[in-house]
Amino acid sequence: MTSPTYLQDLVTPALVLDGTITQRNLDQAASFVEGRSVRLRPHFKNHKCVPLARAQRAAGGYCGMTAATVNEAAALVDGGIDDVLIANQVVGEAKVERLLDLAARATVRVAVDAVENAAPIGMAATARGIEVGVLIEIDVGSHRSGVQPGQPVLDLAQALMPISGIRFDGIQAYHGYVVGMSLSPERDAEARRSME
Repeated sequence: MTSPTYLQDLVTPALVLDGTITQRNLDQAASFVEGRSVRLRPHFKNHKCVPLARAQRAAGGYCGMTAATVNEAAALVDGGIDDVLIANQVVGEAKVERLLDLAARATVRVAVDAVENAAPIGMAATARGIEVGVLIEIDVGSHRSGVQPGQPVLDLAQALMPISGIRFDGIQAYHGYVVGMSLSPERDAEARRSME
């Protein structure tokens, strides 16, 4: 990452970081998970900067990056990131084909919340002779996407098992509004409820 000589030389929108503070934050995040059974999977949509994604990987405690879209995932894979989770459903033939192009070059997983979402991915992957990892998205209270917790998740997991071209890699959930809550016992309780 190089800095322009003059502020007016910045191409906007631009991500402007203090290198010392950025490295401190990267090191702090990596040390937070050191010795724990969890790894970091930072979300690319927060900064959309491939060099910063590579710095996050290099800092340690990392298992891959998260992307919101196939286009974000493509930027990461093109930039040398070899493990990407697309944390949204990929729908439509063109996007599925682009997903499979990426999955042929790197480990790319995708969220699903219905057989109707997973089956086209599996069919297209089978035609290419590859396999795509899928994670069932669980709705933990945002009511944006995902299946309801409990039996619906188990039912979907069982329905995914016979679909060739996909591999069931687990579950995922994101309770977005908890992130915006100030640190408090209420935030802690809501986060724990979501995890349960």
